[in-house]
Amino acid sequence: MGLFFKIFLNNALVALLISVGGYFTGGLLAVIISFWNGVKLGLIVGEALFHLSLMYILFALIHAPLEITAFCWFGAIGLLGFQNVRRIWSEKKPTLATFPRYRDFIPPLVLLFIAAFTETSLFIFHS
Repeated sequence: MGLFFKIFLNNALVALLISVGGYFTGGLLAVIISFWNGVKLGLIVGEALFHLSLMYILFALIHAPLEITAFCWFGAIGLLGFQNVRRIWSEKKPTLATFPRYRDFIPPLVLLFIAAFTETSLFIFHS
């Protein structure tokens, strides 16, 4: 399995957890995963600042804006589930009207695809 496929598949699985898992947990899973990814990113970049030049770090993270935007988009999809939690709390029947449609997943998935391609290209360029 190629590096691109591994990176894209890993990101797609995390995106699935954030969006669909987040939806069915009322947004809780989306918040937890997003928070944890932010903590990990901060720790890694913070540690890298002690050992690597700023230019190297910026070069290595050139794919990050696309990836972060895509994960925020998937997180927004996952947070839609909170509307059903509010309906249950107000003793109304939950509805799937807020459930995301497949076309809602296409733009952030394209961003993840481009980010994975860029990240893979960085590894090939740096090797």
